[in-house]
Formats: sequence, structure tokens, C-alpha cells
Amino acid sequence: MDNGICLCSLHHKLFDKGVLGLTSDRLITVSRAFVGRAAAARAQVHAPDARGVHAEHIAWHRGEVFHGAPRTPA
Repeated sequence: MDNGICLCSLHHKLFDKGVLGLTSDRLITVSRAFVGRAAAARAQVHAPDARGVHAEHIAWHRGEVFHGAPRTPA
């Protein structure tokens, strides 16, 4: 399986909406368009593990779904 990632319902929705994305190195990125005003909102957008996802699928998501540039890690 080269196009699967195990996500909870929150992270799945954020991935589908382009808030979360993947780098070529399979690191989860958070879009700069994400606005988490509360500490709880920011705390819940943590990177799940994406090591098994094929590079072709990552490139598609980055080009078709992910919004804007990724934030730099804190």
C-alpha cells in the first residue's frame, strides 16, 4: 500500500482541506493559511507519521490540495 496514512478524523479533515500536507521526505507540514487562535487548536495540529506514502501521491496532494506555503517548524 503506497497511498495510505493512518489519521484520526480531525487530521483526516485537515489533510483533505489542505491544512496539512507532506514534504518529499514524508514530513507533515502545516499550511501558513492555518489559523489556530486557541492553544488547544494549535496543540491538536501535530504531525502524524507518513513514512509509507509513495512520493507520487505526496506530489499530487501538494499540487492539488495543500494551500500555500508550509509553516516553518516551531
